[in-house]
Amino acid sequence: MMSDNSMRNRIKGMIAPLALLGVAGCPSDPGPTADRGEAIVLPKSAAHLSSSCGGTDEDTEPNGTLFSAVQLGRGVCSSTPTTITGWLATQDDADVFALPMNSGCLLPFLSSYNPLDRSTQLPKATVVKADATTEVCFFGSCDYGVTNRSGCGGANARTAHLEEGMFGCCITGTGTFTTGIVCDSYKPSISGFLVVKGVSQGCHPDNYEIAFSISDP
Repeated sequence: MMSDNSMRNRIKGMIAPLALLGVAGCPSDPGPTADRGEAIVLPKSAAHLSSSCGGTDEDTEPNGTLFSAVQLGRGVCSSTPTTITGWLATQDDADVFALPMNSGCLLPFLSSYNPLDRSTQLPKATVVKADATTEVCFFGSCDYGVTNRSGCGGANARTAHLEEGMFGCCITGTGTFTTGIVCDSYKPSISGFLVVKGVSQGCHPDNYEIAFSISDP
């Protein structure tokens, strides 16, 4: 009859190779994200309260909450950038865009031939056009297992989280940033939201333009 210690060691020997491969259900436990970063609070109303800034660019409403977010097409999950445009019509406006629901965006492994290399392609946002008081953030959540964030890439990128708990990264004005979402899965995929909002009480006279992709860091 096998002793308790022998049985435990045998089970560990069976699980260890699977954990190295990152099979869902056998986590390698990358550890919690210690730095939650800035708290991003969305408006309590899906639409802005007034049209106080004027302007002529299109302003699609309501789209100011996670529940009213504009659903992006499946193409946004590829390495080919998808262009997202809009306009913050008032001081209290926020625009929220969602990755495709129920069909997660895959995060391809950078070294698919090496099961020990868990680094993946990342959500990347390039803010092509925006004024200096426009903030752009991406928040992601793994479809399977625990979600962690390894950091934010790009000049002036900073860590952030939604009050609902989702981790992400933000920049103000133009620039490129990546969000280091870490999924403990053999086939990592994410859901997420792109958030555009003002960081001051000033008006935004021009529209914004963002290019989003899942691509190499």
